[in-house]
Amino acid sequence: MKSSIEVQYNKCKSTKKLTDDCEDFSWVDNAGGSADTITMTLTNKSGKWFKNYMPDTRDTVKTWIKVEDWPGVTKNNKVFCGKFAVDSLGFSGYPQTLELSGLSVPISTGFNVRQKSHTWKKTTLHSVLRTIAKSAGIGLVYDAADHKISSISQSGQTDLEFAFSLCSDYGIALKLYNGKMCAYEKTKYEKKAAKHTISKGQEESYNISKSVAQTYNGVKIQYTSGKKKKTLSYEFHRPGTKGTRQMFVNEKAESLAQAQTKAKAALRENIRQAITVSITMRGNIRYMAAENVNLKGWGKLDGKYFIDTATHEKSGGKYTTTLDMHKCVTDF
Repeated sequence: MKSSIEVQYNKCKSTKKLTDDCEDFSWVDNAGGSADTITMTLTNKSGKWFKNYMPDTRDTVKTWIKVEDWPGVTKNNKVFCGKFAVDSLGFSGYPQTLELSGLSVPISTGFNVRQKSHTWKKTTLHSVLRTIAKSAGIGLVYDAADHKISSISQSGQTDLEFAFSLCSDYGIALKLYNGKMCAYEKTKYEKKAAKHTISKGQEESYNISKSVAQTYNGVKIQYTSGKKKKTLSYEFHRPGTKGTRQMFVNEKAESLAQAQTKAKAALRENIRQAITVSITMRGNIRYMAAENVNLKGWGKLDGKYFIDTATHEKSGGKYTTTLDMHKCVTDF
C-alpha cells in the first residue's frame, strides 16, 4: 500500500520538486458554509523556499491524493482536491520547514475581505448568486429551487459572508470548489442513496454527540402579506410530533411561501445538530463532503448520515480520513 500527494504550483519550475518536499498534508473538504482549505509542510533544508521558490500570495496550487494497492480501491486511484489560492506562509526551524496554506476562495478579487453595503430589489436568489460569482471572477453551479426576493440588504458584509448567509436562510448549502460557487439544496442531497457503508470496527477513533435539550420539533415565523403589509404568522411542527418544543425564527419573510421555506430550513438545521458523528479511519479517497454514508453495527445510531466535512491528512507516511457527519433529516 502506498499513498502520495501530487502538487501543481503555478510558479514552481518543477512540480516534482514541490511534491517531493511535501512532508505533511491536510485537505479539509467542506459541504458548505466555509471554504475548503489545504495545508502543506514542505522541507526547506536547502533554504530554496527563501529564494527563487518563495511563494507569492497571488499564486495558486492544485493538489491530488493518489493511492496504490489500496484496500477497496480498484480504479480511479487519484482524487482531485481542487484549486487553492495561497493564503499564508510560515517558515520555521530547525529542521527548516515551510508551512503553506491555501483557500478555495479567489483572494485577488476581495471576494472574502471587502465589506459592501448594497440593496437588492425585485430579484431572485439565483440572480444574486450569479452576480456575486461574476464579480468574483468565478463560475456558478446552481442545483436548487429558485426563490423570489423583493428586497434584501447586504450591510457591511463581504460577498462571501452575504452569499453564505443568504443561502442558509433558504436551506441551500454553498460550496466553493475549483474556482466555482456550487449552490445546492441540502435536503435534496440528504435524500440521495448512501454511497458507502461504515461498519463498526473500521474506525481508528470516533466521537458521537447526541443533544436533546436544545433540539426543537416545531417552528414559528412571522411574515407580511398584501398591500397593507399585514403581519401574519406561520407555524410548523415536525411530522409525528405535536411541536411542543417550538423555536422562533427572527427572519424577514415576505410571503407565505417564503415563510414556509425559511421556517423549515431553520428547523432542519437545528435537528441536524441533534446527532453528530466524527469518525477517523484509514485514508479513503472515495469519501467526499456532501455525500451520504450508512453507519452499520452502531446499534440505535445506525442509519444514513450526511458528510459535512471530510478531512484527508497525510503525516509521517500515514494517511487518514476523518468524517464529520450529521444524521440525515428527510421526513419533511
